[in-house]
Order: sequence, then C-alpha cells, then structure tokens
Amino acid sequence: MLRHALIVTPFLFAACASPLANPDIVGNEVTFSTAEVRTTEPSADPAPADAVFTQSKTVVYQAPPAQPPRRQRQRFSLKGGYLSSNEDGFDDGIIINGAWMRPLSDIVASEVEVGYMDASGSHKGIDRDVWAIPIMANGRVNVPLGEKLEVYGGLGLGWMYFNADADGLGVSVSGDGFLFAGDAYFGGDILLGESFRLGLEGKYYATDNSSDLDGGLDSYVVLLTLGFDR
Repeated sequence: MLRHALIVTPFLFAACASPLANPDIVGNEVTFSTAEVRTTEPSADPAPADAVFTQSKTVVYQAPPAQPPRRQRQRFSLKGGYLSSNEDGFDDGIIINGAWMRPLSDIVASEVEVGYMDASGSHKGIDRDVWAIPIMANGRVNVPLGEKLEVYGGLGLGWMYFNADADGLGVSVSGDGFLFAGDAYFGGDILLGESFRLGLEGKYYATDNSSDLDGGLDSYVVLLTLGFDR
C-alpha cells in the first residue's frame, strides 16, 4: 500500500499545480483559447438635431453710376401766339418770333430774338394799322426739373421797329421809326425725343412812346414755343 501511495502522490501534485483553463487537445498538443478584448473608442457626440450652422454671406449692391445732368445745347425756337396791347386804340393781335439761344453755363444762356407783331385797331374814330418788328437781346436762366422738364425766365433790351398808318376824320397819317424796348418773360417746356421741345411762354414788352403812335407798343404776349436743340 505504501508503495502505491508513493507512486500516485506526484501525479496529484501535478494536477493541482496546472492552471484552470479549458484546454483544446489537438493530437498530442494542448492549446488554450483566450477571450479577445476589443477596445472601442467612443464616437464623438453627434451635433444636436436643432443646431444648424450657416455661413452668412454679405451681398453688397453697387448702384450704377449716376447719370450726369443733361447739359444745355444751342437751341433755335419758333414762337407764335396772342398779343394784347396795353395801349388805347390798339386791338388784340398776333405775334411770331424766332429766337436763338446759346448756353453760357449749365443754367445761364444768352438769346437773340427777332419777330413780327400786328396791333391794328381803332380809337376815337381813327383807324390804325400798326405792325412792328421786335429785335431783342436777352439773358436767360434755365432750370431743369428732371430729364425732360425745364422752366426758364429772362430779361432783355432792344429795339422795336414800327410802321403805322392812321386814317379817319379826313386825316391820313403814316410814320415809322424805332422805339427803345425791354422785355421780361417766363415759361416752361418738355423735351420730346432727343432734341425737340414743346412749351408755353408768357412775355411782356415795354416801349418808349412815339408821337406817330400817340403812345407806345406796350403789350402782353402768350406764346406757344417749338424748340430744336443742336
């Protein structure tokens, strides 16, 4: 018995000293499987659902350069209308003018005007047939109101050549001559197309007196104007 105990005892110590594992026996080899430990890095927290990131862009609107104001050009105008004499013995009549305007600056211009006016009438039984040619040099100020509209005014000095015939009460008289004259006027016009202008003008003429006329040729005038810029 003692001999059997001594033989078995070494095997018991060997069994107790071996590691606790689940051996895989393949042929004469013994292998042990171990569990793999995988380390997973934590993913970044997703952005909150309600967080919206936008990149703002500033859009700068550059207005087109302003158009320079329309500069004055030389202008020829035809004017015609109604004449109302301020003198006794003359009826209302007609007047036709031609004027040439030349700009001196953006708003100031010079103007030369030549016309024809008829102011016949009757006074104290004497019939008068009077016509006159005004020749005026004017200074004029033009004020643009936008691209198309313009108002203006001016003053001038000159001469008025007249021819007068008077018949009645057994008397027949004729005479002619020059009267010193002045004028003042204002008006407005509108640009149609590139160079054509349509407008209305009011004017007053004041003259010296003449014995042939028994007065002067003071008168109020209303004119329709047609202008051509060049």
